[in-house]
Amino acid sequence: MEQTVVSVGLPVGETLEIKKQRFEPVGGKGMKRISVVTGTHGDELEGQYVCYLLLV
Repeated sequence: MEQTVVSVGLPVGETLEIKKQRFEPVGGKGMKRISVVTGTHGDELEGQYVCYLLLV
């Protein structure tokens, strides 16, 4: 399930969106979870690429 947490219009005509993607564990409740956060620095694309690979 993909959810847009925040969406803000930028002065250069683009939109900044913070999105959340959640996956339910196969084993059900009680399973451990992890969080993968990327995009904290705008010029480092490796983390965003890793998230893309996790989604496909």
